Amino acid sequence: MKKEGKTQAAERMKARGLSPPDGYTFDRENANARRAAIAVVRADVKDKRTEGPSATRSQDFLYDEDGLPE
Repeated sequence: MKKEGKTQAAERMKARGLSPPDGYTFDRENANARRAAIAVVRADVKDKRTEGPSATRSQDFLYDEDGLPE
């Protein structure tokens, strides 16, 4: 399915009872460029992740030792 062209994608949509939008085109180079850009951003974000407070203890400052709101 990944290597199908725009004709096959349109045929598959028609088989499902869907009609392609007016002016439907598929630009593989543009799609590949977007996919590569997203991969770069994901890799960059993964490296910048920092350890923060545990989510289980993140709201402890709102409550006192008895569990009542401060």
